[in-house]
Amino acid sequence: MNENLTHFLERDNSQWVYNGDFSIDYNWNHQNGLWTETNEETYWDQLGCVPPRKQSQCAFMVGEPYSDVKVDGKWHIIYATFIEVDDRYFGKFDIVKNYNPAKYSNEIRKQFAMDIV
Repeated sequence: MNENLTHFLERDNSQWVYNGDFSIDYNWNHQNGLWTETNEETYWDQLGCVPPRKQSQCAFMVGEPYSDVKVDGKWHIIYATFIEVDDRYFGKFDIVKNYNPAKYSNEIRKQFAMDIV
């Protein structure tokens, strides 16, 4: 296993999800597409801080934009995105047009070597 990925998987999920090594900010800046594991408290805190931009049964985008990015010549707003998978909690930055909880769940299951449902 890649040494960086090993450190990423061993990240203490009680750390604030936005900052530090292998945080959602780190992953966004490195454009690696990885999810950051967080905890239930952070998940619910972020869900309750402002009304979600998008929401489904197990996932949501925080209603306050993080930044913007140019994709294929168009500007898009970036939102912190959180999801619960098998009683574990994860976050990353994404744009609204990519919002897809089923796809997110599969990405997380693959990244964290969880059983595919």
